[in-house]
Amino acid sequence: VELRQFLNRSIIQRTDDPLTYWYQAKMEYPNLYEIAIKYLSIVGTSVPSERLFSKAGNILIEKRSRLSGTRLSKLIFLSSLDEIYWQKFL
Repeated sequence: VELRQFLNRSIIQRTDDPLTYWYQAKMEYPNLYEIAIKYLSIVGTSVPSERLFSKAGNILIEKRSRLSGTRLSKLIFLSSLDEIYWQKFL
């Protein structure tokens, strides 16, 4: 019923913010609201993954070519921490 009602509704303008629309429509379409918020909040960029590969490449240099996958994962994680965490715990 909820989906049918939504599909019969007019389409929002291309310039409208979909997150604002769903926030305003959450009482009318509570189930669709949950789905929309889940998928509309996904970051649409590959920058974080590219940054991760870059860090992995910097860590896995020729001198460290024998690092295990587990150790490499740990080093990548540690290098991703903000400087504030290092100052806090050191």
